Amino acid sequence: VTLPNLSSLTWKTANSLPDIGSGYLDNVWTVANHTTTNNPTAIKTPTVLYAGDYGYHTGNNLWRSHFTALGTETAFQAQLQLEGGFAFAFSVWLDSMFV
Repeated sequence: VTLPNLSSLTWKTANSLPDIGSGYLDNVWTVANHTTTNNPTAIKTPTVLYAGDYGYHTGNNLWRSHFTALGTETAFQAQLQLEGGFAFAFSVWLDSMFV
């Protein structure tokens, strides 16, 4: 196998995460509102966040939520507990900023 000269190729990019923008509309997304699951691992959140419970069994899964600040906050703190398999990865965004 002979590889082409990669530096001479024309490269392109595309925004593959338009949903991280604050103006993105997620009104057609599936609402994660299940409170029970058949998964043998008990949930640790108020709602089920097992993608399979919503019909998503392969590929990348994105979770998105909203909150409204009161305007009197002087700081923001969040605690995340994440679990996944061998190829698990995650990114966290707050508004349009990568955390």
